[in-house]
Amino acid sequence: MKLRHLAAWNARRRAHAARYREALAEAPLRLPVERPDAHHVYHQFVVQSPRRDAVRDHLARAGVARLVHYQLTLQEVDALRERVVFRDAPERAAEAARTILSLPIYPELPVAHQQQVIEAVLAFH
Repeated sequence: MKLRHLAAWNARRRAHAARYREALAEAPLRLPVERPDAHHVYHQFVVQSPRRDAVRDHLARAGVARLVHYQLTLQEVDALRERVVFRDAPERAAEAARTILSLPIYPELPVAHQQQVIEAVLAFH
């Protein structure tokens, strides 16, 4: 039943992502980039900031939903520590674990709510 709505939902997510990218273009965040030959559906809208924890706390105080997906790299997960072996330390994964933050994005996201998120992010910076 829900599958027939997928294209419309993805289009709405893409519209929300475009609004975020435009409004936050000058913020000191690394925003998702869409390659010209790709078609992102934005299941998550993940930004990066070296001050991620401070941004996260600021958004919490502003009443904005936010998540940190994948806070640990594989070698930091207790259950995997003995099973995951890397020749070299995965530095990019470690940087991502320290800097990523997901902003709200879902098909039914009200524009007013998204504007609240944008304003809270811009107020931090």
